[in-house]
Amino acid sequence: MLVRQLESARFDMHLSVRTDETDVEVDQIFMILSNRRRRFVLHILKRDGEDVPIGALAEEIAAWEHEVPVQEVTGQMRKNVYTALRQTHLRKMDEVGIVAFQKDRGVVRPEAVVDGIDVSYAVPRRTLPWSMQYLGLAIGAGLFILLAYVGVWPFSAAPFAWATAFVAAFLISAILHGRYRSRMQLGGQELPPEVAIRN
Repeated sequence: MLVRQLESARFDMHLSVRTDETDVEVDQIFMILSNRRRRFVLHILKRDGEDVPIGALAEEIAAWEHEVPVQEVTGQMRKNVYTALRQTHLRKMDEVGIVAFQKDRGVVRPEAVVDGIDVSYAVPRRTLPWSMQYLGLAIGAGLFILLAYVGVWPFSAAPFAWATAFVAAFLISAILHGRYRSRMQLGGQELPPEVAIRN
């Protein structure tokens, strides 16, 4: 497995590729992922896991770009995205081997390599990193143990209750972290991470 990182002003993108499953070079995958519309296409294909009509791709991507519901996408918005996808983006993705773009049918099919591409977005820079949250919980638990050991009230009064509270805090943090990680995975939720971040 090969792992690379791409940084931008808004987020860090982590890419891992199972190299035993693909002949596509990682640099080519990064070139594909360097464009937001291509990331959106990859998100939809990973999320749906099946052939997608180019019109449906264009409509959903236009909605995300203009921050409107799909029902409010105008013909011009859809056409702009459709044209760019058809003339540029899908052709590049097809050349690299990530999708099979069937122009005559107007359908895009994910190639097997898509399953081997894992893209996740790191914590947005404006929030507290998960590592710091876990560190804070560990320091709090350590202080509790020390204060309970030396007999400081209220820590020494009900050590089992306090220990249960710290275990619960770690458990809740781990569950939230897992849900957040799933939300920040390309193809992991309904919305791509870039759209979910701004919502």
